[in-house]
Amino acid sequence: MGKPLTPAQEKIRDTQIIKNEEYIEKVESLLQEINSFCEETNRYNSYLIDTYEKLDNAHGMLFQGEYANVYTKHFEKPVSPVFGLYNRFSDEFFILDDTHKKEFLKELPLLEKYQKNLEYYSKKIRPLFDDVNSENSIILRFEGMEQLYLELKQLSEQNWIYSQQRAANRVYKNRQFLMPIMLHGIQNADPFHIKLYVDYSPQFNTGLILKRKLQKLKPLIKSINAQLPFAELAEKVPHIQNIVKGTDYSTLIGENTKIGNNNAIGDNTSIRGN
Repeated sequence: MGKPLTPAQEKIRDTQIIKNEEYIEKVESLLQEINSFCEETNRYNSYLIDTYEKLDNAHGMLFQGEYANVYTKHFEKPVSPVFGLYNRFSDEFFILDDTHKKEFLKELPLLEKYQKNLEYYSKKIRPLFDDVNSENSIILRFEGMEQLYLELKQLSEQNWIYSQQRAANRVYKNRQFLMPIMLHGIQNADPFHIKLYVDYSPQFNTGLILKRKLQKLKPLIKSINAQLPFAELAEKVPHIQNIVKGTDYSTLIGENTKIGNNNAIGDNTSIRGN
């Protein structure tokens, strides 16, 4: 059981509830603003995956020089090797040229332009998470609410970026062990469809992460506000780094405790202003 709040502490709690309602409104506004961007991103991402799979299925499995861009002429699964008897280049294949590459790129946005839009939304959204996380650190002082704060902290601080390395890991797999032949004297090269995926996929997936984060934040704030009216002061406060690690080193909240700017939690406390 926790300890009842003093009138001063109740006022701080009630103020936080109001702030959280304002944060919910901001989240809803950002979700509306980012909606069209994310719808476009979903379309781009679906097209990228379809194009990657189509070209990967038709690829000649060579990763050297111009031969890295050898695909079947009708982009169907190969039925013969690229080089046949006497090293003759198979009629089933062709080398993807700039005209074909431009055709595949037509349905995708200019990478620079998309990155600028992504940066714009990221700069609007990430500071909101920082604010919500910081302002709601107060709930760590209330009985039974440390798990909610941990969820909020993790959502605010982790997994904002879909890395290029993650995209590369998905498409490269064990390809270096699958090449049917090695062409001596020709440098290794990445096929067009792999470069396309590694360039675009991290951008699109990072854009979609922004929306998913906002969608998770709204119900989390609501859960916090649902519990705050019934909050009681915890007898001891776990250090947040130890909550993350799963250990339990706690700080007793005694009398004359001062915590943070404009946050007074404990008996006979005072508020430190900015």
